[in-house]
Amino acid sequence: MDRSLARSADCDLVQSRRWHPTFESSLHRAIEKSFNELRMWIPWAQVLPTRDELTLVLEHGANDFDADSRWEYSLFRPGSHDIVGGAGVHRTDVPGRYSIGYWVRTSCTGERLATAAARTLSAAVFHHLDDAEQVTIAMDRANLASPAIPPKLSYALAGLEDRDIITEGHTGQELVWSLDRPLVLTASTGTVLSQRARKRSFAA
Repeated sequence: MDRSLARSADCDLVQSRRWHPTFESSLHRAIEKSFNELRMWIPWAQVLPTRDELTLVLEHGANDFDADSRWEYSLFRPGSHDIVGGAGVHRTDVPGRYSIGYWVRTSCTGERLATAAARTLSAAVFHHLDDAEQVTIAMDRANLASPAIPPKLSYALAGLEDRDIITEGHTGQELVWSLDRPLVLTASTGTVLSQRARKRSFAA
């Protein structure tokens, strides 16, 4: 059974590359230039990390990636060495459910980079992780920019859930969007079924 993601996931707009300690300088610049915006929503961005701290974070992230416990990527424009954001795929407490998170450098907002990265990683989860039945994306209800992305990728709004208030921008509630394993067309009946329903129909 395949339970690992590729070290890179590319599309026309953005390249997603597995964390590496050599990204430290570029990542520090991206966080520093976007810090005022990041600290409003992202728990890890409450204090600007030092470069030494970032190197350790990237090392741990690379090890976790190789151990298939979480998959963190830095985002680059094709052919560039400057980081324009980050994205990650994480396991959840629900078997078969994974979550995707993302952020984009402030100077790059509006360029559809987060949408492109989330689309690429959503497809990668279902392609590479055989146990994946659902992917979720969550954001605080007060974050007005992020909710525009999931509907573009066929995610459906699953509901509003309580969350801890950690950052200045948090309200205590988050929007949760979900995407089930893509529908498939059965050759015998022409019926569209989910992957899970298809497996049940074959076992019947």
